[in-house]
Formats: sequence, C-alpha cells, structure tokens
Amino acid sequence: MFLGMQLKVAMGLLSLLIMFLAYAIFLTQIAKGNKRPHPMTWFGFALCTGAGYLVQIHKGAGAGSWVMGWTALFCLLIGAAGWLKGVRHFDRFDKWSFGLGLAAFGAWTACYLLNLDPTMVAVFATVSDLLLYGPSIKKGWRLPHEDSAMAYFLNSQKFVPALLALNTHAVATWLYPVALVVANGGMCVYIISREAWLAKDGSASGMRLLYEVLFVERGIDQTKHPQWHERHNIATDAMSNISLSIISLVTISTM
Repeated sequence: MFLGMQLKVAMGLLSLLIMFLAYAIFLTQIAKGNKRPHPMTWFGFALCTGAGYLVQIHKGAGAGSWVMGWTALFCLLIGAAGWLKGVRHFDRFDKWSFGLGLAAFGAWTACYLLNLDPTMVAVFATVSDLLLYGPSIKKGWRLPHEDSAMAYFLNSQKFVPALLALNTHAVATWLYPVALVVANGGMCVYIISREAWLAKDGSASGMRLLYEVLFVERGIDQTKHPQWHERHNIATDAMSNISLSIISLVTISTM
C-alpha cells in the first residue's frame, strides 16, 4: 500500500484540521463584516463536494474522503453566511455559471443513479465545481477584498494530505480533489493579484503584476499596505502547493 493505514488516518485527520482552520478563519472574517462570499458559488460547492464525497465512499477512499464530506457541510454554511450578509444580486453571468454548474451536477446525478462508470461521475462533479467558481471570479475582479485568500489557500492545502490518505488511487477518487487543489490555489493567487492591481492603480500589466506578486514583491507601498509581505507569502505558498499536489498525483499514479 502507498502508506500504512495508521499514517493514512493521520493524513486524513491532518486534512480535517487544516479544513477546520480554514473555515474558522473565513467565518470569523464574515462575522466581522470583512468578507462577503458569493452564495451561488458556495451553495454549488456544497452540492459538488457532497457528490464527490459519495463517489469516494463508493470507491472505498477511506480516510482520504473525510475532508470532502465535511467540506460539503461547511460550504452550505458559508453560502448561507454570504446570503445573510446581503449578497443577493445575481446578474446574467452568475445565473449562467450556476445553471451550467447545476446541469453538470444533473449529469452526475444521472450517472450515479444509473450506476455508470465512477470515473465519468467524478468528471461531471469536477466540471460542475469548476463552473461554479465563475460568480466568485467575477465578483473578485471588482471586490477582491470581500473574499478570503487565506481561506482559499488553506482549502487548497487540505487536499494534499487527503490525497495521500486515499485507500483507493483511481481517477474517480483523486481527480476532484486534485482539481480543487489547483482551483483553490489559483483563486488565492487571483485574489491577491487583483488586490495588488488595485493597490497599484493598474500601473502594471497583468502578467508583470503576477510576476511581482509571486517573486519580486515590489511596487507596493508598505506604509499603506503593511500586510502585503504576509499576503505575498500566501500567494507563493499557494503556487508551491499546486506543484506539490501534481507531484503527489504523479507519485500515486506510478504506484
């Protein structure tokens, strides 16, 4: 086996610990009025991660599936918190993203109920989830400070030990969490980069700004943005985490 059972359980518990930390930070930020997550995205995430959890259970994923089940519950809570904070205006783009995400989820449901190939089920769940990032990406362009880069960073990190804790290494079990590592890490970098853009009044090109955020960390007035060093580190760690997940996937695939 890739890892001993006790170590798999430890990895599963570590993924849960990171998850609880991520949502404790996010919910605290929401309660203080600093963050207002997009309800459509998070309610959709709840459906998709719940679907992913069922697929993993069906394939005997073991401790590696724990974080997916708990994530579904917290996504519902985050979505409800966003709604209560007044995020209730949804434009056509939001509705299309949500609708396409639900359509992919409907395809997942059909595959699951008809007992079709679990790999196809995982693919539909993954596609559905990625589509549901749309409303948060659009909102993050205008109001990046209303979303939590730290929460996305930790939600990316939590799936690395979860991948190592999987009992069954098949596309049906690892595809969705790997996609979430990349997507959440990407959202973390996106939010921080967009905040940097606004802090610099759009004075750098997009690719140049991303380079500076990740590697150079210059051009930001530290007196106006004293927290920037910490956010720079979060962005670079998110990119490192994406690379680590890819390495883990390659390792698992060769076992």
